[in-house]
Amino acid sequence: MLTNRIQAGRLLVMLIIMTLVFSMMGSSVLAAEPSAWASEEIEAAIEINAITETLLSDYQGTLTRDAFIELLVKTYESVTDEVVDVATVKNPFTDTEQLYVIKAYTVGISKGTTATTFSPEDLVSREQMVVLFVRMVEAVEAKRNFVIFEAATDGGNFEDDALIAPYAKEAIYKALANGIIAGGGDNLMNPKDLSTSEQALVINYRLLRRIIDTGKISIMWRLNLLDYEEEVRIVAERDLGQYLDSDKKAFVTADVLNMRAQPIIDEEGDNIVRRLQAYEEVVI
Repeated sequence: MLTNRIQAGRLLVMLIIMTLVFSMMGSSVLAAEPSAWASEEIEAAIEINAITETLLSDYQGTLTRDAFIELLVKTYESVTDEVVDVATVKNPFTDTEQLYVIKAYTVGISKGTTATTFSPEDLVSREQMVVLFVRMVEAVEAKRNFVIFEAATDGGNFEDDALIAPYAKEAIYKALANGIIAGGGDNLMNPKDLSTSEQALVINYRLLRRIIDTGKISIMWRLNLLDYEEEVRIVAERDLGQYLDSDKKAFVTADVLNMRAQPIIDEEGDNIVRRLQAYEEVVI
């Protein structure tokens, strides 16, 4: 009798454990899917490759500066039909060597958190996300010389408007006026809340639709998105060498050192791809 009770107890414990395991597995699957409000636009973004693998890996995960800038640069380069040339740009940051971060800095999309740090793992708030999106659009406008965003005529009239940082208000009102963002519900902007990957993907897709609707950009943007990773790899290998992942590095000891495409001194300088500065670290 006692044995039967023990066996029944063990069976009950096993059932409870199995229930918990399957419950956790179900939660994991759900976390890997976009929220209901975002699913349709994210599906459309995936279809045209207006995404990054980093952001797809955790839809409800908080957004880091590094992951967000990767998406912004992809959109910028695809829409402007160019890969940003950083062959002669010295990386100002000591905490990242990501090419897309240097590209974003070069075209004015983002700055560092200090003069020498980018803080790639810092989390992005809702107001910071909007500011960076608007900067990216303004960089596209400057490059292509046409208007995408109309100026905002008034504020958002949010209940928490006073919580929006002064530097972010103009960008938020502009994004709101152009239908790129909406409030967080109950007439609140929630500017200090942390952004998520799916929020960035949805707003980025809406921006692409807005740019397309201007009628001032060719169908090339879509082809650029579809072929983006390969195009970027080709340009990086051409301008920065084949060994981007190499751990062999050296420091420049001359005041200026010319890096040439071929080991031939061309008096005209046509084969110079970069001018290295003193003490600059370079990959061999």
